[in-house]
Amino acid sequence: MKIFPARTVGPAYFKDLLGPFPDARLVPSGGVNAGNAAQFLASGAVAVTAGTDVVPPASVAAAQWDDITVRAQTFVAAISADIKEGSS
Repeated sequence: MKIFPARTVGPAYFKDLLGPFPDARLVPSGGVNAGNAAQFLASGAVAVTAGTDVVPPASVAAAQWDDITVRAQTFVAAISADIKEGSS
């Protein structure tokens, strides 16, 4: 189930939803970024979406593919680092 806008409810809401609905497959959308994506995953999201934080419309319009690539790499690296820190 897509939860939008995730920025409004935050990662804690995912834990709250999973209490009465433990089998729900939740995916945050809207407001997910490199700084909070791992928190959503740690709170029970099965995946996260990345929108304009990774692919800004202005970068697409200007064909700034290198910028988008760096943003995507940063997003993935941030999630990976947060997950590794959480598993220590």
